[in-house]
Amino acid sequence: MPPGLQRDLIPRDAALHLIGALNAMKDHLHDAAQQWELLDENGHIPAAPSYTTLLQHAVAAQDLSGGVLRLTADFARSPHHTTPPAAQF
Repeated sequence: MPPGLQRDLIPRDAALHLIGALNAMKDHLHDAAQQWELLDENGHIPAAPSYTTLLQHAVAAQDLSGGVLRLTADFARSPHHTTPPAAQF
């Protein structure tokens, strides 16, 4: 790493918090994927899933994507993100 771009290591508590948030999100995504199986009780794809079920899946997907964006934005605002600051001209 060039000497001018040296960064502090992420403090242990911040790293553990980030790991915990990522693990919780992974579990939430896994649970959602299990629920999003659009199969009937016989394991077949129904001819037409119910509109209510599709709306519930869309709302859940939007909530999950919002969580990913919040986590990403929080980390980007932290002093430990890996993107170097933009060059000032």
